[in-house]
Amino acid sequence: MILGIIVVLDNGLVYVWSNDYGDNTFVFFTGAIILSFSLFKACNYLKANMFIKTISNGTLMILGVHSITIVVFHNALELCHIANTSIEPWIVGLLTMFVCYYPIQWLSLKFPILLGK
Repeated sequence: MILGIIVVLDNGLVYVWSNDYGDNTFVFFTGAIILSFSLFKACNYLKANMFIKTISNGTLMILGVHSITIVVFHNALELCHIANTSIEPWIVGLLTMFVCYYPIQWLSLKFPILLGK
């Protein structure tokens, strides 16, 4: 994992939305693969969390409604003067997960086919 962090930090700034992967695209993907495998290996040693399991099982639902929740939460955050700040994506992501949590649980019990089960 330390090797992956060193590789990533040495590669410079990354802006995926503008197709800029740092100084070297190959180094970017090499670092991403190293860190992904390191994260997967580290997660094998952690105890399973029910919240994370529920959210991961409901990924299809979150993908289906996240564009709606982004607009709704962005408008709500504009009222609080938090919109268009660096923490807005984090707040919107967390709110989307919390709003979808109970519907995901209900769907997994009543209509698991909608969640891809």
